[in-house]
Parts: sequence; structure tokens; C-alpha cells
Amino acid sequence: MTRSIPSDDRSHTKAYLVGGGIASMSAAAIMIRDGDMLGRDVTIFEELDRIGGSLGGSGSPDQGYVLRGGRMLESQYRYNLRSLRLNGHAG
Repeated sequence: MTRSIPSDDRSHTKAYLVGGGIASMSAAAIMIRDGDMLGRDVTIFEELDRIGGSLGGSGSPDQGYVLRGGRMLESQYRYNLRSLRLNGHAG
């Protein structure tokens, strides 16, 4: 593994993240907050017309919200959550 020498000069550092999901948004936030990068030097590429990945949702408090990512509610996931609850590991 190669380690780079830390530098205070971030003027030439650019980051390009593929996919606008929670992982890219988190990575961008951490690079800006902890990596002293400027927001303008972080680019997120997203194919869809909205950012958020499976967390991307829409709606309002009055009409309710719709979230993409329904695959997370398939039977195997409900079973796993039920198993965790039975074993005292989930709320």
C-alpha cells in the first residue's frame, strides 16, 4: 500500500463520485468537512433526474412520502429484521 504525504494545498485536488446515492453524498460531505476540499471540487455524477439513490423520495407532510428502494422490503429482509427482533438485537 502506498501512502501519500499529507499536504495542506488542496487547490489541485478534484473528486469525481459515480452515483448520487447516500454513499456518494456521504463521501462528498466527509471530503469537504474532514478533507478540507472545496465543494466546487467535488463532482457527483447521477444518471437520473434526482439525487438520493434508493433514499430518493418525494412527497409532502400532508400527502405522505414515497421512497424508492422497495427491494429493501422483500421477504428475506423482513425475515432478517424479525430474526434480529427475536434475538433482542433490533428495536
